[in-house]
Amino acid sequence: MKKTTSCKSKASSDKYDLVVIGSGPGGHRAAVQASKLGKKVLIVEKDQMGGACLHLGTIPSKTLREHALASKHANFTIGDIMDKTHSVIEEERLITEEHFRRNKVEMVQGIASFVDKHTIEIRNLETTCRVKADVIVVATGTRPRRPTDLNFDDKTLFDSDSILGFSKELKTLLVLGAGVIGCEYSSIFARMGVAVTLVDSRNELLGSIDREIVDALTKQFEKSGVQLKLSTEFANLSSVEKRNGQTVASVDLTTDGETESRNFDAVLYCLGRTGNHEALNLDAIGLKADSRGLIAVNSNYQPSV
Repeated sequence: MKKTTSCKSKASSDKYDLVVIGSGPGGHRAAVQASKLGKKVLIVEKDQMGGACLHLGTIPSKTLREHALASKHANFTIGDIMDKTHSVIEEERLITEEHFRRNKVEMVQGIASFVDKHTIEIRNLETTCRVKADVIVVATGTRPRRPTDLNFDDKTLFDSDSILGFSKELKTLLVLGAGVIGCEYSSIFARMGVAVTLVDSRNELLGSIDREIVDALTKQFEKSGVQLKLSTEFANLSSVEKRNGQTVASVDLTTDGETESRNFDAVLYCLGRTGNHEALNLDAIGLKADSRGLIAVNSNYQPSV
Protein backbone atom coordinates (compact mmCIF):
# COMPACT_ATOMS: atom_id res chain seq x y z
CA MET A 1 0.00 0.00 0.00
CA LYS A 2 1.14 3.53 -0.75
CA LYS A 3 2.23 5.78 2.05
CA THR A 4 0.38 9.05 2.63
CA THR A 5 2.10 11.87 0.78
CA SER A 6 -0.45 14.70 1.04
CA CYS A 7 -0.12 15.32 4.79
CA LYS A 8 2.17 18.03 6.13
CA SER A 9 5.22 16.92 8.07
CA LYS A 10 4.98 19.82 10.51
CA ALA A 11 2.11 21.72 12.09
CA SER A 12 1.58 25.23 10.67
CA SER A 13 0.89 26.72 14.11
CA ASP A 14 1.97 26.13 17.69
CA LYS A 15 -1.53 26.65 19.18
CA TYR A 16 -4.85 24.91 18.43
CA ASP A 17 -8.26 24.69 20.00
CA LEU A 18 -8.21 20.92 19.57
CA VAL A 19 -5.52 18.35 18.80
CA VAL A 20 -6.70 14.84 17.95
CA ILE A 21 -4.25 11.94 18.18
CA GLY A 22 -5.40 9.20 15.80
CA SER A 23 -7.47 9.46 12.63
CA GLY A 24 -9.77 6.44 12.91
CA PRO A 25 -13.56 6.84 13.25
CA GLY A 26 -13.38 8.41 16.73
CA GLY A 27 -10.65 10.89 15.87
CA HIS A 28 -12.07 11.61 12.43
CA ARG A 29 -15.52 12.59 13.74
CA ALA A 30 -14.13 14.59 16.66
CA ALA A 31 -11.86 16.63 14.38
CA VAL A 32 -14.48 17.36 11.73
CA GLN A 33 -17.23 18.23 14.23
CA ALA A 34 -14.94 20.60 16.12
CA SER A 35 -13.96 22.31 12.87
CA LYS A 36 -17.62 22.69 11.89
CA LEU A 37 -18.10 24.48 15.22
CA GLY A 38 -15.42 26.98 14.23
CA LYS A 39 -12.51 25.49 16.14
CA LYS A 40 -8.92 25.38 14.94
CA VAL A 41 -8.13 21.67 14.68
CA LEU A 42 -5.02 19.54 14.13
CA ILE A 43 -5.16 15.77 13.66
CA VAL A 44 -2.00 13.69 14.12
CA GLU A 45 -1.69 10.21 12.59
CA LYS A 46 1.38 7.99 12.99
CA ASP A 47 0.88 6.15 9.71
CA GLN A 48 -1.87 6.65 7.13
CA MET A 49 -4.99 8.77 7.52
CA GLY A 50 -8.02 6.67 8.37
CA GLY A 51 -6.41 4.60 11.10
CA ALA A 52 -6.81 0.89 11.71
CA CYS A 53 -10.51 0.91 10.82
CA LEU A 54 -9.69 1.89 7.24
CA HIS A 55 -6.39 0.10 6.74
CA LEU A 56 -6.59 -2.99 8.96
CA GLY A 57 -10.10 -3.47 10.30
CA THR A 58 -13.63 -2.77 9.19
CA ILE A 59 -13.07 -1.61 5.60
CA PRO A 60 -10.59 -4.40 4.65
CA SER A 61 -12.62 -7.18 6.28
CA LYS A 62 -15.90 -6.09 4.68
CA THR A 63 -14.21 -5.68 1.31
CA LEU A 64 -12.62 -9.11 1.66
CA ARG A 65 -16.03 -10.53 2.50
CA GLU A 66 -17.66 -9.08 -0.64
CA HIS A 67 -14.86 -10.28 -2.92
CA ALA A 68 -14.86 -13.68 -1.23
CA LEU A 69 -18.59 -13.98 -1.94
CA ALA A 70 -17.96 -13.02 -5.56
CA SER A 71 -14.98 -15.35 -5.97
CA LYS A 72 -17.21 -18.38 -6.29
CA HIS A 73 -18.48 -17.02 -9.62
CA ALA A 74 -15.50 -14.91 -10.75
CA ASN A 75 -12.73 -17.45 -10.03
CA PHE A 76 -10.58 -15.03 -8.04
CA THR A 77 -7.43 -16.28 -6.31
CA ILE A 78 -6.58 -15.19 -2.76
CA GLY A 79 -3.94 -12.88 -4.25
CA ASP A 80 -6.54 -11.30 -6.55
CA ILE A 81 -8.88 -10.69 -3.64
CA MET A 82 -6.14 -9.10 -1.52
CA ASP A 83 -5.13 -6.80 -4.41
CA LYS A 84 -8.72 -5.66 -4.88
CA THR A 85 -9.02 -5.02 -1.16
CA HIS A 86 -5.90 -2.82 -1.11
CA SER A 87 -7.29 -0.82 -4.07
CA VAL A 88 -10.46 -0.07 -2.09
CA ILE A 89 -8.38 0.96 0.95
CA GLU A 90 -6.37 3.42 -1.16
CA GLU A 91 -9.52 4.97 -2.62
CA GLU A 92 -11.04 5.37 0.85
CA ARG A 93 -7.83 6.92 2.20
CA LEU A 94 -7.97 9.63 -0.46
CA ILE A 95 -11.63 10.29 0.38
CA THR A 96 -10.76 10.60 4.09
CA GLU A 97 -7.99 13.11 3.45
CA GLU A 98 -10.22 15.15 1.16
CA HIS A 99 -12.87 15.21 3.89
CA PHE A 100 -10.32 16.67 6.30
CA ARG A 101 -9.19 19.27 3.77
CA ARG A 102 -12.74 20.25 2.89
CA ASN A 103 -13.48 20.82 6.57
CA LYS A 104 -10.23 22.73 7.14
CA VAL A 105 -8.75 20.15 9.51
CA GLU A 106 -4.97 20.33 9.43
CA MET A 107 -3.22 16.94 9.06
CA VAL A 108 0.23 15.96 10.27
CA GLN A 109 1.85 12.56 10.00
CA GLY A 110 3.97 11.58 13.00
CA ILE A 111 4.18 10.10 16.48
CA ALA A 112 2.46 12.22 19.14
CA SER A 113 3.44 12.21 22.82
CA PHE A 114 2.50 14.32 25.82
CA VAL A 115 4.86 16.94 27.21
CA ASP A 116 2.21 18.22 29.63
CA LYS A 117 -1.59 18.16 29.65
CA HIS A 118 -1.82 20.94 27.04
CA THR A 119 1.35 20.26 25.02
CA ILE A 120 2.02 17.57 22.42
CA GLU A 121 5.32 16.72 20.77
CA ILE A 122 5.10 15.38 17.21
CA ARG A 123 8.00 13.42 15.75
CA ASN A 124 8.39 12.14 12.20
CA LEU A 125 11.23 11.40 9.80
CA GLU A 126 11.59 15.05 8.82
CA THR A 127 11.11 17.09 11.97
CA THR A 128 10.08 17.37 15.62
CA CYS A 129 7.67 20.07 16.73
CA ARG A 130 5.53 20.96 19.74
CA VAL A 131 1.97 22.25 19.71
CA LYS A 132 -0.40 23.39 22.43
CA ALA A 133 -4.14 22.83 22.60
CA ASP A 134 -7.02 23.71 24.89
CA VAL A 135 -8.41 20.20 24.44
CA ILE A 136 -6.69 16.98 23.37
CA VAL A 137 -8.52 13.87 22.18
CA VAL A 138 -6.71 10.53 22.44
CA ALA A 139 -8.10 8.25 19.73
CA THR A 140 -5.19 5.92 19.14
CA GLY A 141 -7.29 2.75 18.96
CA THR A 142 -6.14 -0.82 19.51
CA ARG A 143 -4.04 -3.52 17.91
CA PRO A 144 -4.15 -7.34 17.99
CA ARG A 145 -2.61 -8.89 21.11
CA ARG A 146 0.56 -10.82 20.34
CA PRO A 147 1.76 -13.04 23.22
CA THR A 148 5.54 -13.00 23.42
CA ASP A 149 5.76 -16.79 23.63
CA LEU A 150 4.38 -17.17 20.11
CA ASN A 151 6.43 -16.57 16.96
CA PHE A 152 4.36 -14.29 14.73
CA ASP A 153 6.43 -14.74 11.60
CA ASP A 154 3.59 -13.57 9.32
CA LYS A 155 4.33 -16.60 7.15
CA THR A 156 2.52 -19.31 9.05
CA LEU A 157 1.31 -17.43 12.14
CA PHE A 158 -0.69 -14.22 11.60
CA ASP A 159 -2.88 -11.81 13.50
CA SER A 160 -5.89 -9.96 12.06
CA ASP A 161 -3.63 -7.09 10.90
CA SER A 162 -0.87 -9.07 9.21
CA ILE A 163 -3.28 -11.50 7.51
CA LEU A 164 -4.13 -8.67 5.11
CA GLY A 165 -0.66 -9.09 3.59
CA PHE A 166 -1.30 -12.76 2.89
CA SER A 167 -1.29 -13.62 -0.81
CA LYS A 168 -0.31 -17.27 -1.27
CA GLU A 169 -2.86 -20.00 -1.84
CA LEU A 170 -3.63 -22.27 1.09
CA LYS A 171 -5.75 -25.32 1.71
CA THR A 172 -6.06 -25.31 5.49
CA LEU A 173 -6.33 -22.54 8.08
CA LEU A 174 -6.57 -22.68 11.87
CA VAL A 175 -8.32 -19.70 13.48
CA LEU A 176 -7.65 -19.31 17.21
CA GLY A 177 -10.43 -17.34 18.89
CA ALA A 178 -14.11 -17.51 17.97
CA GLY A 179 -14.94 -13.90 18.77
CA VAL A 180 -16.34 -11.48 16.20
CA ILE A 181 -13.04 -11.16 14.32
CA GLY A 182 -12.29 -14.89 14.33
CA CYS A 183 -15.79 -15.75 13.12
CA GLU A 184 -15.64 -13.12 10.39
CA TYR A 185 -12.33 -14.28 8.96
CA SER A 186 -13.37 -17.93 9.26
CA SER A 187 -16.38 -17.13 7.09
CA ILE A 188 -14.29 -15.20 4.58
CA PHE A 189 -11.61 -17.85 4.07
CA ALA A 190 -14.18 -20.65 3.95
CA ARG A 191 -15.86 -18.76 1.11
CA MET A 192 -12.51 -18.76 -0.68
CA GLY A 193 -12.48 -22.55 -0.55
CA VAL A 194 -10.12 -22.92 2.41
CA ALA A 195 -10.75 -25.71 4.94
CA VAL A 196 -11.08 -23.67 8.16
CA THR A 197 -10.87 -24.99 11.72
CA LEU A 198 -12.18 -22.48 14.29
CA VAL A 199 -11.04 -23.07 17.88
CA ASP A 200 -12.10 -21.46 21.15
CA SER A 201 -11.67 -22.45 24.79
CA ARG A 202 -15.17 -21.27 25.66
CA ASN A 203 -18.11 -23.68 25.48
CA GLU A 204 -20.37 -21.42 23.43
CA LEU A 205 -20.01 -19.24 20.37
CA LEU A 206 -20.32 -15.45 20.72
CA GLY A 207 -21.89 -15.38 24.17
CA SER A 208 -22.98 -11.72 23.93
CA ILE A 209 -24.89 -12.20 20.66
CA ASP A 210 -28.56 -13.17 20.28
CA ARG A 211 -28.83 -16.98 20.23
CA GLU A 212 -31.02 -17.04 17.11
CA ILE A 213 -28.31 -15.20 15.20
CA VAL A 214 -25.60 -17.50 16.59
CA ASP A 215 -27.62 -20.58 15.60
CA ALA A 216 -27.92 -19.25 12.06
CA LEU A 217 -24.19 -18.54 11.96
CA THR A 218 -23.39 -22.04 13.24
CA LYS A 219 -25.49 -23.58 10.48
CA GLN A 220 -23.75 -21.39 7.94
CA PHE A 221 -20.37 -22.56 9.27
CA GLU A 222 -21.47 -26.18 8.84
CA LYS A 223 -22.70 -25.47 5.32
CA SER A 224 -19.43 -23.79 4.29
CA GLY A 225 -17.25 -26.53 5.82
CA VAL A 226 -15.91 -24.66 8.88
CA GLN A 227 -14.96 -27.13 11.62
CA LEU A 228 -15.99 -25.50 14.91
CA LYS A 229 -14.13 -26.80 17.97
CA LEU A 230 -15.38 -25.24 21.23
CA SER A 231 -14.09 -26.06 24.73
CA THR A 232 -10.74 -26.67 23.03
CA GLU A 233 -7.29 -25.59 24.18
CA PHE A 234 -4.20 -25.23 22.00
CA ALA A 235 -0.53 -25.81 22.86
CA ASN A 236 2.90 -26.29 21.28
CA LEU A 237 2.20 -24.01 18.33
CA SER A 238 5.25 -23.89 16.08
CA SER A 239 6.41 -23.80 12.46
CA VAL A 240 7.65 -27.05 10.93
CA GLU A 241 9.40 -27.56 7.59
CA LYS A 242 8.17 -30.64 5.74
CA ARG A 243 10.20 -32.85 3.41
CA ASN A 244 8.94 -31.00 0.33
CA GLY A 245 10.32 -27.73 1.74
CA GLN A 246 6.90 -26.35 2.65
CA THR A 247 6.58 -24.71 6.06
CA VAL A 248 3.42 -25.49 8.01
CA ALA A 249 2.12 -24.73 11.47
CA SER A 250 2.04 -27.59 13.94
CA VAL A 251 -0.28 -27.43 16.97
CA ASP A 252 -1.77 -29.66 19.67
CA LEU A 253 -5.54 -29.30 20.15
CA THR A 254 -7.14 -30.69 23.31
CA THR A 255 -10.90 -31.27 23.60
CA ASP A 256 -12.51 -33.14 26.52
CA GLY A 257 -9.12 -34.41 27.65
CA GLU A 258 -8.18 -35.84 24.24
CA THR A 259 -5.24 -34.28 22.40
CA GLU A 260 -4.55 -34.43 18.68
CA SER A 261 -1.56 -33.00 16.81
CA ARG A 262 -2.43 -31.30 13.54
CA ASN A 263 -0.72 -29.34 10.79
CA PHE A 264 -2.14 -26.29 9.02
CA ASP A 265 -0.93 -24.16 6.14
CA ALA A 266 -1.45 -21.07 8.31
CA VAL A 267 -2.78 -19.98 11.71
CA LEU A 268 -4.74 -16.80 12.41
CA TYR A 269 -4.53 -15.67 16.06
CA CYS A 270 -7.59 -13.67 17.15
CA LEU A 271 -7.46 -13.75 20.95
CA GLY A 272 -7.82 -10.20 22.20
CA ARG A 273 -6.66 -6.68 21.44
CA THR A 274 -4.64 -4.11 23.39
CA GLY A 275 -4.72 -0.31 23.42
CA ASN A 276 -2.09 1.76 21.61
CA HIS A 277 -0.67 3.83 24.45
CA GLU A 278 3.08 3.21 24.61
CA ALA A 279 4.16 6.21 22.52
CA LEU A 280 1.86 8.71 24.29
CA ASN A 281 4.15 9.27 27.32
CA LEU A 282 1.16 9.16 29.67
CA ASP A 283 3.45 9.51 32.69
CA ALA A 284 3.98 13.15 31.73
CA ILE A 285 0.34 13.90 32.55
CA GLY A 286 -0.09 11.50 35.44
CA LEU A 287 -2.08 8.82 33.59
CA LYS A 288 -1.51 5.11 33.28
CA ALA A 289 -2.98 2.44 31.02
CA ASP A 290 -4.30 -0.80 32.51
CA SER A 291 -3.15 -4.33 31.64
CA ARG A 292 -5.15 -4.19 28.40
CA GLY A 293 -3.63 -0.86 27.38
CA LEU A 294 -6.80 1.09 28.16
CA ILE A 295 -7.16 4.46 29.92
CA ALA A 296 -9.88 4.75 32.57
CA VAL A 297 -12.52 7.39 31.72
CA ASN A 298 -15.82 8.70 33.10
CA SER A 299 -19.24 8.66 31.39
CA ASN A 300 -18.12 11.55 29.16
CA TYR A 301 -14.96 9.65 28.13
CA GLN A 302 -12.77 12.00 30.13
CA PRO A 303 -9.75 10.65 32.04
CA SER A 304 -8.77 11.92 35.47
CA VAL A 305 -6.69 14.74 33.90
